[in-house]
Formats: sequence, structure tokens, C-alpha cells
Amino acid sequence: MPLVRISLPQGKSTSYARAVGDAVHQALVETAGVPAADRFQILTEEPAHGRIIDSTYLGIERSGDVIVVDITMSYGRSVEVKRKLYARIAELLAERVELRKQDVLINLVEVAPENWSFGNGEAHYADRARPAIRRHQPEGLFRYPFSQVIEVAAPRTVVISGQVAVDDKGKLVGEGDIVAQTEQVFRNLRVALESVGLGFENVVRLGSFLANMADLEGYRQVRRRWIPEGAQPTSTTVQARLFNDAYLVEVEVIAAGA
Repeated sequence: MPLVRISLPQGKSTSYARAVGDAVHQALVETAGVPAADRFQILTEEPAHGRIIDSTYLGIERSGDVIVVDITMSYGRSVEVKRKLYARIAELLAERVELRKQDVLINLVEVAPENWSFGNGEAHYADRARPAIRRHQPEGLFRYPFSQVIEVAAPRTVVISGQVAVDDKGKLVGEGDIVAQTEQVFRNLRVALESVGLGFENVVRLGSFLANMADLEGYRQVRRRWIPEGAQPTSTTVQARLFNDAYLVEVEVIAAGA
């Protein structure tokens, strides 16, 4: 469902306003897959002193006839679909009401399905909402103790740089001890995640670098204690020479959340 607010300059006729609303809805139906009966529009007229719209922003010459189209709709349309939508709205307005394309200003806001209520105080689309993170173990792939595929629908992605076994003073923790170093690495990751309101349940990608693969089991023992059950991220572990020979392990993560 799109909710469309259209701001017209004061003084336009009822037929003009209706033609503008018809053109915008037709463009949504043709390019964005909106059902023909799914029409919710609010049209308003604004006096000149109630509209402050830059007349040359981005090198586009706008007149006093500018129309502002605000579209709120559920997320999921691609950039290409949005481009087609904007172009079609401008085309139809030029045809129907002879509005210059320079005078069509569009703002599209995407929201989650559970944000809609059509009446009765119900969240009508709540059952369509995708979880922020979905972990998959597809049939036909070996079931490792980590997720093979993760689908992220969350609107926020956080990338955390590789962490090594140093404390907040920069001092090495656990020299020569893979378990102690891994514990410090995951403590550092926890601090980084919590700084943006996330936790290990939000981690979707774990990249691990070991100086010596002989330490793999010790590393795994610690990792299992930190990653919540049922929240295994995708994972890659490789042997690498780290930038300081005293470091036995480095871990970087990608997390997602609302």
C-alpha cells in the first residue's frame, strides 16, 4: 500500500488536482506493482508563503507551479523500479496537466509492512514482515556448525574492523595462549557491538584469521561460548600472518539490526 501526499500550489482547480492524483496512481500501478484498487491519496493546496522550495537546486529550474509528491510504501522496490516510477510520474503529469518535468519533486519513504494499519487498530500486514535476520541451512549443502546462508532485511548494517587480543590500554592479553587471546578478541567485539546497540545475535558474518591452524580447536572452543545458540553467522577461517607476530588470532564481523 502506498500512502501518497500531494502538495499543489494554491489556486488549482478540482479537475487539475484530480488529474494529478490519477497520473501519480497510474504510474505506481504501471511501474511499482501497486494494485489498481490500492489508492490512498491526500491532496492539499499550499499558499506561496507556505512553500519554501529552492528554485535552482541541482541545476534544475523550478517555477511556482512545483508539485511535491510524497510517497510512503512498503520496502522492497529496486533502484531501477524507483527510477522508472519517477520518470513515469513526470511523463504523465506533463501529458495530463502540462506540468514541466522540472516542476515535479518526488520523495519516496519505505517502511516495514508491520507499520500499516487500515482500521480497527490492527497491524494488517504484520504477518508479511520479514525478520531482520534469517539464517538458512539449504538442503544439498553440508551442515557445518555455522550458517551457510543469511538473508538480511534489517535496515542497518554495521561493519566492525578486525579485533586482536589487546585491552583498552593497548596491552597484549594472553601472550602465546590462543584461548586467552580469543577471549579478549570476543570481549573487544562485544564492546564494539554494544556501542551501536547490537549483540552477537546480530552478527551475520564472522571472518577469523589464525596465525597457526594448530590453534583452530582452541579458537573454536571460545567462539562457541560467545555465539548464541541458533544465531550462527556465516563464517570463514583462514591461516594468515598477522601484523604482529605476538597476535595469534584476529576476528572481524558484520552485523545487522534495526
